[in-house]
Amino acid sequence: MLQTIPMLSRELSIALAVLSLLLVIVQKAISRRRETKGLLPLPPSPPSTNIIAGHLPTVLKAAKEHRQHLLFQKWAEEYGEVFFVQLGAIQEYFINSDQAVRAIFDKAAAQTSERPRWIVSNEQICNRLNLLLLSSSEKAWKSQRKATTFGLTNLNLADAGLPFLHFETLKFLNDIAQDPKKGADPQSLWSSIGRYTYSTFSSQIFGLDVPEDNSPVIDYIFETGLAQILGMLPGYYLVDTFNILDKLPLFLKPWERNAKARHKRDYEWCCDKLKKVKLQIDAGEAPPHMTFIRRVIEDPNHLGLDSLEDASYLGMMLIIGASDTSRISTWSFLEAMLTFPDVCNKARKVIDLAVGDRVPVFEDLENPDNFIPERFEGDTRSSQESAASPDVSKRDHFVFGAGRRICPGYHIADRSFAVSVMRILWAFDISLKPGTKLPLDPQSFPGDMPGNPGLELPIVLTVRSPERLETIQKEFEGAMRSRERMEPLAG
Repeated sequence: MLQTIPMLSRELSIALAVLSLLLVIVQKAISRRRETKGLLPLPPSPPSTNIIAGHLPTVLKAAKEHRQHLLFQKWAEEYGEVFFVQLGAIQEYFINSDQAVRAIFDKAAAQTSERPRWIVSNEQICNRLNLLLLSSSEKAWKSQRKATTFGLTNLNLADAGLPFLHFETLKFLNDIAQDPKKGADPQSLWSSIGRYTYSTFSSQIFGLDVPEDNSPVIDYIFETGLAQILGMLPGYYLVDTFNILDKLPLFLKPWERNAKARHKRDYEWCCDKLKKVKLQIDAGEAPPHMTFIRRVIEDPNHLGLDSLEDASYLGMMLIIGASDTSRISTWSFLEAMLTFPDVCNKARKVIDLAVGDRVPVFEDLENPDNFIPERFEGDTRSSQESAASPDVSKRDHFVFGAGRRICPGYHIADRSFAVSVMRILWAFDISLKPGTKLPLDPQSFPGDMPGNPGLELPIVLTVRSPERLETIQKEFEGAMRSRERMEPLAG
């Protein structure tokens, strides 16, 4: 009998916990029914037999198999422009057409530009200091976005950043051209692409570069950003699905302890970079070009930010947002060129005709921010012009989002991607590794993020000719001689 009592006690505790959870769900369902009474019906939803977790088990299973994006695509095809999934007590809506995006995010921006509550990523890892995770009604979001625009991403500053982009991509071309093994090893190639994207943006933000492919700072920043992004995925943290778990005492919340330790580590790292830049300025040793952090330091109002330390943390978030998306975009571009070699060859011919044996630069596109339809066949609008089009069916893409939350860095991103693509096509042949099974199956080389290719991408970059190799080498040697001295971001 003495052994039975603890067992009964445990069973009773479990039963009470389950009952409490059911009561919370029922209460939310009743409240939701009252709130939506008399309104239009909700969009469709895939069927689910799990009354507690809803679609959560299905979504988690797909995520573990790197098929989460394919699951959502399948549901979009089945349920149309808008559908929702039930993740425990939370509903998530998926918008799947240009017309729906226009109606919901552009025309109703005041109501649809908020963020869901991400307890771990926003409140604990970032301590509500990450522009990407804040709601647009928050004062911090408005001040950070304004500082980003006036301190880094407006059209004039995007053009001012081109010398960094040209140098770093040229260094990338030279590194791969001089060492054929790098071009044939996906891990080395991924690292080289990461180096030039991180260095391009850290130079513009802190005035500190990343000179080595194997710099630990790349892995550190990438891992920091990945942790934040994963926490935004549906079902990744149960506390974001069942918010009641946030009321547990701290010793029962390992996710919160880990998240707060991350924030402390990252904030201290950013303060260290701020100190490094201020010491350079005080000693008269800072590079002559203006950077985001120098603009904040020299502005009496810190561009509207609360402190220099917060500005430095924002700088790290901007490096994450710019560098990782640029690296992943370049990697996905290479996957597309492997998959569609006819498109690759056609694009290369156009570039060769335009620049010949010279390394291409962004300025090769005359008046790149103007709409000159006779210049090419088809649409030549910039991302900004496309996003502002009253006819949403003519938008070229939604990569930068929509509505109030459209990415403030699209001028920089347009330049980064254009220069990277045309220089890679100009310099290298893009081919499959010998023995690769055809047709390519993206599920055989999945990346960390849903839908992105991973490091098993079977790619080989080979310099196109001895003449190209010589041109790259001469251009890089000249760029090295004229480049201003810069301290590394690491250390």
